[in-house]
Amino acid sequence: MKVTVNGQTISLNKGDFVGSGGEGSIYAKNKLAYKVYTDVTRMIPVGKIRELGTLSHPSIVRPIDVIESRHSPVGYTMQFVPAASALCQIFTKAFRDRNKITPTMTASLVEKLKGIIDHAHSKRILIVDLNEMNFLVSKDYKDLFAIDVDSWQTPSFPATAIMDSIRDRHSSSFSENTDWFSFGIVSFQLFVGIHPYKGKHPKIKSWDARMQKNISVFNKDVSVPKACFPLSVVPQVYADWYKAVFDDGKRLPPPASFQASVHIIPVIKTVVGNDMFDIQELDDYGKTITDVFSYKGHRAVLTADGNCHLKNKIVSVTNGTQIIISDRGTIVGASVSNKMLCLKDIGREKDIPCNIQAEAITQYGNRLYVKTNGNVYELRLNEGTNIIPSMKPVGNVTTSSSHLFNGLIIQNLLGSYYASVFPTSGNGYQVRIKELDGYRIIDAKFSLGVLYVGAEKKSKYYIFKIKFDPTFSTYSLNVEPDVQNIDINFVVLDSGVCVSINHEEDLEMFHNKHTSTSGKIVQNKMIGNDMRLFTDGNRLLFAKGNKLYSMRMK
Repeated sequence: MKVTVNGQTISLNKGDFVGSGGEGSIYAKNKLAYKVYTDVTRMIPVGKIRELGTLSHPSIVRPIDVIESRHSPVGYTMQFVPAASALCQIFTKAFRDRNKITPTMTASLVEKLKGIIDHAHSKRILIVDLNEMNFLVSKDYKDLFAIDVDSWQTPSFPATAIMDSIRDRHSSSFSENTDWFSFGIVSFQLFVGIHPYKGKHPKIKSWDARMQKNISVFNKDVSVPKACFPLSVVPQVYADWYKAVFDDGKRLPPPASFQASVHIIPVIKTVVGNDMFDIQELDDYGKTITDVFSYKGHRAVLTADGNCHLKNKIVSVTNGTQIIISDRGTIVGASVSNKMLCLKDIGREKDIPCNIQAEAITQYGNRLYVKTNGNVYELRLNEGTNIIPSMKPVGNVTTSSSHLFNGLIIQNLLGSYYASVFPTSGNGYQVRIKELDGYRIIDAKFSLGVLYVGAEKKSKYYIFKIKFDPTFSTYSLNVEPDVQNIDINFVVLDSGVCVSINHEEDLEMFHNKHTSTSGKIVQNKMIGNDMRLFTDGNRLLFAKGNKLYSMRMK
C-alpha cells in the first residue's frame, strides 16, 4: 500500500503491520505509527486533528499528520510506542509478581494516568472513553501512554462512545467528573486488581446493578477473589475518595497526591490438607514465588525479589529471566538486553558466551524459543567442557504484529489471528484460530496441546480454552464469558490431565485429548486463585505466597 504524508510517498507493507481494530489498521515505520481507516467515512475530521494538536503531554499518542491516498484523507500518523502492552495486563497479582512490579511502580502509574487527564482537561478536552484498553504501559512498566486519542472530546467535536465498564450510571452527559469517575475505576484496578463493582454480593448478582445502587467492594457484604490485593494497599487519601465516589455517589476530582507511601500487607493463610486433598509443603523460599521450573529431578524457583533458588544456592537474576535445565542438570538463565540474548550458568554464576540477536524469548517444554527479525529459533545447548549455544530455525512470524506469550506466539495477520506452537523439539505449527478475530488478546499460555487465551471485547473479558488434536489440524474450543479479569492459571500433567483454577475459584480438571468432553469441577473452600499452579512431570505443585506445595486428590 502506498500513501502520502506531507507530500512524501510512503510504502506500507505486511512487515509493517502491527494490528487492526474496529476502525482500521495500524502500521509502524521509521518510529511513526500509521493508522489507515478501513472505512474512510469514519475517519477523524481534519479539524479535530487540529484541536487535538493543542495536547503537548509526551505520553499522549495524538494524531500528528494526515495520511492521504489518491489526494483523499485515509488516516493519520502518530507516535509509535514499541514493545508496550495493554494496561489491564498488570492488574493481576501473578503478573506483577512475575515481572517485579512493585507497589511504588503501581502508584507511579496511577499518578501518571492522573497527569494525562489533568493535561487534557487544561486544554478543554475530555477523554470520555477512559478504559484500561486505551492505555499502554512500557516494557519496564514505568511509563504510561494514552492511545485512541482520536475518540476524545474536543471543543468542536463531541464524543459518542464509552466502554460500559467505566460509564457513570448517574450522569447523562460527559464532563470532567465523568472522566474522574472512569479514572477511579481504572486506578482502583491498578491498586487492587479487580473492578470496584465486581466480586460477589449475596443478593445483587449484576455488577451493572451494583453500579446503579452504589455498592462497591468497600461494602461489607461484598467478597473478592483471593488473588486480589487487600484494600489496605490503597493509600488512605485515595481510599476515602473511592468510598465517596463509588459508595456515596459523590462526583469530585481525586486527591492531588497520595500523601503517604503505599505498602502491601500480605494476607497468607496456612495451607493444610483436608478430606479431599493430600497436601505437602515442599519448601519456604522467604519471598513470593513467581515461577517454578522442574526437569528430571532438578528444580529452579524464581521469587519476587529477583532471586533464583537452587537446591543449595540463591542467585540474583535479571528481570524477565527464563530458565532451561540441561540433561546434565545445569541451570541456565536466559534474558534479553539491548536486543541480544544473554545466557548465564546460574549454578556457577558464570556468563555463557553468546552472540545471538533476540527481540523476545519464551520457554516451553524446557526449551527456549527466540524471536528476531521475523524468525523464530529454538535454542540448543551443546554441553561439553563448556556450554556452546546454537540456534535452529523453527518458524516465521510477522515483525510487528506477533507477540510472545507463555509457550507460544500469537500473531495478527491483517485482522486474522494465528497461534504458533512448538510442541516438540525442532517442530512448529501455525494454527488459524478464527474465533479470536475481533478480540484484543491480553494473555495466553500453551501446554501439551492445551491453549488458554485471555481476550477483551466491548468492555468484557473472556477466557478461551482450546484443545488441539495431535496434528494441530483441528481443535475444540469453549469460552468462559465475562470473567472478572484475565488470570490464566493452568497446567497439564504428563498424564494429559489439565488442572486449572477458574474465575469462580474452583478447581477444574479435564483431559487434553481434543475429543474428550468429560471434566470435573471441584469446589472447596481451600481453593483460590491466589494459588499458582506448576508441574513436576506428573506431580501437581502450587505456590501460595512464599511456600511451595505438592497436591493430589485423595
